[in-house]
Amino acid sequence: MPSRSIYNNNNPKFNIMKKIFLIIATIFISTIQLMAQDDEFKSEASIQYAIGLPAGDLHNFIGRTSWLGITLDYRTSLTNNTFAGLEGGWNVFYSKEDDASFTDGTLTLTGTQFRYESAVPLAAQIGHYFKQGEKVSPYGSLGIGTIYNRSRVDVGVYTFEVDAWHFLLRPEIGVFLKTNSDMNIILASKYYYGFDAGDNKAVSYFTFNIGFSGLW
Repeated sequence: MPSRSIYNNNNPKFNIMKKIFLIIATIFISTIQLMAQDDEFKSEASIQYAIGLPAGDLHNFIGRTSWLGITLDYRTSLTNNTFAGLEGGWNVFYSKEDDASFTDGTLTLTGTQFRYESAVPLAAQIGHYFKQGEKVSPYGSLGIGTIYNRSRVDVGVYTFEVDAWHFLLRPEIGVFLKTNSDMNIILASKYYYGFDAGDNKAVSYFTFNIGFSGLW
């Protein structure tokens, strides 16, 4: 029988991962709402929709934009202008390639391919607000951590899959927009670079994020 994609909506593994992220997102939203009501709270949590653009070897493998992405971000202030925090996320890249060839060792297969790439970055970050306290506040940050990457190719009845943990660097630039409500808006651009991990090639991609947050 042909193998079933782990990203198929009817696949139990996909459903479990989806439920976990929904639970985490719900907790984040509740935290944001509570923090937004507390003027003395010196931290910020945000949930962001992340559009992914593959780069490097990932672009050679899958050249399509990822519309399946989420970022969860937590920050706490170190000074009036600097912050430190944690970030986690998930992006799924997918493409269908007709009449393409795939080689694994001495085996070469030609036909319709379904290619998948799942990237889960986890990073500690430090950053700086350039106009803290104003309506529009640009900022920059650098994240260091790890990224879990899983690549999969389905060709007919054959499935080829590899996964690895990579050392991660993640620079970011963005802007924080204050609103008149308890929720505020974040616009950001991030670049994720997971270094080579043994025989596994580097993983790199950009994301363009929009989200909302609760502030101190």
